[in-house]
Amino acid sequence: MLIKEVTRRVNLRNQWQAIYTSGTTLPTPWSTAQYFHRNLNPQKLVDVKFSFKPANLTYAKFAKQHKLPEETSTKDLKPMCEAAVPKVTAALNAHL
Repeated sequence: MLIKEVTRRVNLRNQWQAIYTSGTTLPTPWSTAQYFHRNLNPQKLVDVKFSFKPANLTYAKFAKQHKLPEETSTKDLKPMCEAAVPKVTAALNAHL
């Protein structure tokens, strides 16, 4: 779904070629990169084989390692309301 949205946005700018990443090992990789992400639902990600749980950990310990903090570190973060959509859209487009 994410790749489809990125493709749609790039195509709107009349760009028709792109390079994508893969979570699998390719026979002849062109480059490598290190990235970080946060597992929001580690149990589900293990169940669908996106992530793996080390054999020496129980699901409870694995989930505890990936637990999200109760509060965000971003000060004054609040839910977006409909009135903020134009401003948020402008900020997102400027960022992208």
